[in-house]
Amino acid sequence: MGRGDVRVHQWRLSRRWSVPDVVTIVAAALSVCEFITNVGRSTGRDQDCPSRRTGYATTLRGVPRGRGGRLTAAVATAAVLAAALTACSTDAADQKVIDRLSRLDVMTVPAEASELSRTSSKGGGNSVIRNSSSVTLVYATTQTPIEVGQHFHAHFDPTWHFKDNGAVALGGWRASGGPGPDPDADPGTVADVVARPVTTTDKAPVGSRSLVTVEVSATRPA
Repeated sequence: MGRGDVRVHQWRLSRRWSVPDVVTIVAAALSVCEFITNVGRSTGRDQDCPSRRTGYATTLRGVPRGRGGRLTAAVATAAVLAAALTACSTDAADQKVIDRLSRLDVMTVPAEASELSRTSSKGGGNSVIRNSSSVTLVYATTQTPIEVGQHFHAHFDPTWHFKDNGAVALGGWRASGGPGPDPDADPGTVADVVARPVTTTDKAPVGSRSLVTVEVSATRPA
């Protein structure tokens, strides 16, 4: 091997990126993602990204560093950056679904009712697997479960087409439905409403007769 070949070989070895190098690149990518998130929030357009955790670094540190165990720059950078950016994009898309679900008419608490909780869950997955994101509302009302059912049928049947479901506790009411033709609605949107009598263990205001749970879910657009 000539001197020129030795220099080329040494240069190639010096360009072999170590695990810490890749971790640094990932941290930089997540910083960019967080910057986009902050800009989105300041303009009212959230683009949520995964928090900068040590999960990526921990995973990479577990890779052997011996001969044949080093990660090449092309493979490591492409794989980790793709995972980080994909997580960021799907997280933001799921948040948009949750924001839309939260504004649906069926998620409005009636005037005579008291909201007890409102939670949400992001579907996650990736560009191929799109799990449903959901928003769940729980409130107590002075109406009986049967009256709750009558209320929902009277106010939302023209747009949601609720159908009663017999899978409910004795004395309760349940129905499921989907929105009617709406250019802004995801066709996968569904709502499930359950009303049951208040029990002594429920933390509901005095005079409440029903505990109502409304869950709406949908997948993010492909």
